[in-house]
Amino acid sequence: GIAADVEFDPQTPCVRVRRRLSRQPLVSVIIPTRGSSAELRGQTVPLVVNTVQTLLEKSTYQNLEFIVVADTPTPPEVRAELARLGGDRMMIVDYDQAFNFAVKNNIGVAHSSGEFVLLLNDDTEIISPDALETMLAFFADPTVGIVGPILHFEDGTIQSAGHIFSPDPTDMYRLQPADTRGAHNYVRVQREASSVIAACLLTSRTVFEEVGGLSTQFPGNWNDIDFALKVQQAGYRVIFTPHAKFFHFESKTRVALRIEAEVAKLGHRWGDILDDDPYFNPRLQRYINLWRSDFHTDRSYEEAMG
Repeated sequence: GIAADVEFDPQTPCVRVRRRLSRQPLVSVIIPTRGSSAELRGQTVPLVVNTVQTLLEKSTYQNLEFIVVADTPTPPEVRAELARLGGDRMMIVDYDQAFNFAVKNNIGVAHSSGEFVLLLNDDTEIISPDALETMLAFFADPTVGIVGPILHFEDGTIQSAGHIFSPDPTDMYRLQPADTRGAHNYVRVQREASSVIAACLLTSRTVFEEVGGLSTQFPGNWNDIDFALKVQQAGYRVIFTPHAKFFHFESKTRVALRIEAEVAKLGHRWGDILDDDPYFNPRLQRYINLWRSDFHTDRSYEEAMG
């Protein structure tokens, strides 16, 4: 059995199962960055410095190492401040190639040594101090492959409560107020999901390596969805928990572009699953289907590995 405590959740008409964290494994925090600065709460700050500093100051889980994959333009003063903050726990890896989010994360993982890997954008900030303990505790169940938290914009509205395919991949309850419950308290309960956003995604090194990491064929978008589907096809589950909370100051580092070639590739690989998300109510209205093609394709585990 898995050690846990059951408590009443006053915000929902249900109970919360709080799993106990029996040990403190090393977590490798992988942060791709180019050292950009942006205005947060009225002050201009280097985003990656804020991400690392707040994690060190606010998180109650501190068995961490930081692997920052830094583009060549990253300012020297940002590098110096990261080194000061992280000390012996900080490694800065230089990256001088064209932007590829998947490649940068894979390089970071290759330089890390933790049993668990936290993929973390440089425009994030921890909210709940016990977020990492909450996420790590799920891995007492060997069938869990990925855990993702709820993400909020700077104004508190929801950025993502996990993905849903309808069949267009969508951040659930995006731009809804922070106190949104969702249908049947969907935003308030921990549950399985088809995918969670890689802006903050916890997985084990074993699972990451088993499925080949992030597919480099998705340099900008959809790499998290592709990764989550690979993980599920390998027999693991993806978990969303609202009890771990982070800010995601999305688009302050890079303007998101929809690359049609990536859209087509995702549909080619996963069209049948995107068309039939087990966590999407078939009675709800669906978006325009982007994934249908004029030819039949056979998706296989080998193809999905990229």
